[in-house]
Amino acid sequence: MKKALQFIINKFLNKQLNLRARLFNVLAMAGILVSSGVGTLALITDAGAEAAPFCYLSTLLSIGLLYYSYRSGKYQLCYMITIIAVFLVVFPVVFITGGGFRGSMPMYFVFAVVFTAFMLDGKKMFVMAGIELSVYTGLCLFAYFFPQYIIWYKAEWNVVIDIIVGLIVVSVSLGATMSVQLRLYDEQHRELEKARKQLAAENVALEQINRLKTEFLGNVSHELKTPLTVMSGYAQTTKQLAQQPDTLDGEEVSRRMTLISSEAERLSLMVGQVLDVTRMEEGRMVMEPVRCYVDEIIHAAVETHYPILNKNQNRLNISIKSGLPAVHADPVRISQVIVNLISNAVRFTSKGLITVSARLEDPHILVCVSDTGVGIAADRLPHIFERYSKKQKSGGGQDTGTGLGLYICKHIVEQHGGTIWIESKEGQGTDLFFTLPVL
Repeated sequence: MKKALQFIINKFLNKQLNLRARLFNVLAMAGILVSSGVGTLALITDAGAEAAPFCYLSTLLSIGLLYYSYRSGKYQLCYMITIIAVFLVVFPVVFITGGGFRGSMPMYFVFAVVFTAFMLDGKKMFVMAGIELSVYTGLCLFAYFFPQYIIWYKAEWNVVIDIIVGLIVVSVSLGATMSVQLRLYDEQHRELEKARKQLAAENVALEQINRLKTEFLGNVSHELKTPLTVMSGYAQTTKQLAQQPDTLDGEEVSRRMTLISSEAERLSLMVGQVLDVTRMEEGRMVMEPVRCYVDEIIHAAVETHYPILNKNQNRLNISIKSGLPAVHADPVRISQVIVNLISNAVRFTSKGLITVSARLEDPHILVCVSDTGVGIAADRLPHIFERYSKKQKSGGGQDTGTGLGLYICKHIVEQHGGTIWIESKEGQGTDLFFTLPVL
């Protein structure tokens, strides 16, 4: 019994069906029970036995329509067949042969009109319900004025039984129908509410992204302008010094050229980050992995970039275990990750220690860039690898970067099959780790 009920629910009350389709299936099953029950009762009690064949015909028709609608999906056609064949043909015949208005048929008329109101909408509903009411009203008047054409029940007891059975059957059928309809409505309401909340959350997220983008554009325009201003200023003053060869200070010129080079490197990094994010979002960031060695990449990156990046008089320590195995990676992109991590460490450390280390933790190589700088607040750590995320300087000041560096690093490392994470305590420095699988 339980399996049969589950089968019926899965086949005829599936949530993938629309509301009217499920409601039709419920009413069709109710119609099967009503017709077969009334026909059987008529035969058992010998009350209105002439109506029994029509009741069973209605049962077979309901079964056929239920199966056809399930197989074809043509529910609208099945609605109309039910209304015309059952409600406007079978019901009037049963009314005439089964006791007229001195029985349960007026209750079934109510059932028919309610079914029509549920199944049809707009003009169709008003037209068909109007036709049904006209036919049923006409039948009652016909039975009243021409009683000789009606097959009445032979005993009062038969009338009582028919009314009781009709009351129970119609009440249960309509009650079950209303219950299912309300449940379906509640389900749809919950789904709509869930969708509304999800949409609201997405709108909040989109607004947040839009706000971050606006802030990002403002920050980038400012950050791009800053190194250009510095470079322009030092270039002009250096030019003025060069025009006075008698008082030319070589060390001062060298210092200024170093600062210009440093700002140019910072500008190049920021522009590169913006371009990389665009490539990432468009799926155009290409990795070109080859057999390479992490220690060589680290030494090359530090030798090329650290003297330019380090403006805060930090000391650098490189600690790489000897004999590290090769990795299958894009050396340019891995160098970019290391430079980004060193750049972050330098910005947040003044007269401190920057350590770049690498060791084997089979089956990965673990690289770490640590600093003794200001650290990161605990509430910022979960968001540190998000796009446009900017770290907080000590004293509440804002980072002067683009907020894209660590986001890009995460993408590159994960594209290589590695992982990246951060450990930091405010005021105690920061450790940034990433892994690369060995060959």
